[in-house]
Amino acid sequence: MSYFLVELPIHPDWRDEVQDKVQVEVQVNRGDSACGVQDKVQVERPGARVEGVILSYCYRPQKRRDILSRIGLLSNQSNYKRHIYPLIRLGYLALTVPEKPNSKNQQYKTTPTGQVYLLSLEGEL
Repeated sequence: MSYFLVELPIHPDWRDEVQDKVQVEVQVNRGDSACGVQDKVQVERPGARVEGVILSYCYRPQKRRDILSRIGLLSNQSNYKRHIYPLIRLGYLALTVPEKPNSKNQQYKTTPTGQVYLLSLEGEL
């Protein structure tokens, strides 16, 4: 059985806000599967902290690219679906132009429900 630890660096601006690491641990067992190798991957990521950064940043309406830039990511559809869209579905973020979701002037603002959730996150940290 072999182990190795990979530490991925976080953008310095983001690290100052979140102060957390992403760790990936991979365990390789030889001879357990049909092909002789079985991989077990365990990922710890600061999901709740990322949500907290987004929600606190969006107290004032913010554009998608600014939100994703704030957490150190590029503004693309994949990052939007992974970080912003779930907060909209949960009712924590609201669109400033809801009748035109694809508007170039679209911005996102933390809802009162999102503010309550943010307070609960701060209590855990």
